[in-house]
Amino acid sequence: MDQKYAEISEMLDQNMAATNALMAVVSGLISHIKETQGMDGVRHALDKTNHYSKLLTDQPGMAVDQRVIASVFQHGLT
Repeated sequence: MDQKYAEISEMLDQNMAATNALMAVVSGLISHIKETQGMDGVRHALDKTNHYSKLLTDQPGMAVDQRVIASVFQHGLT
């Protein structure tokens, strides 16, 4: 049982690290869009992201939580 717990814990740590890295990249991208294209560019990017995330969620085994996307975009705007 301890081995299984350790494996799950390691997997969660790796997922968290990957999520944090992705958020940093997306935040930088959003900041760049905001600087170069203004808020209209950010809104356009958010619309496209929502469109593609809906396509992904329609695929078996794929799930993109809209709250995560909104959080990433909000983080990039601040």
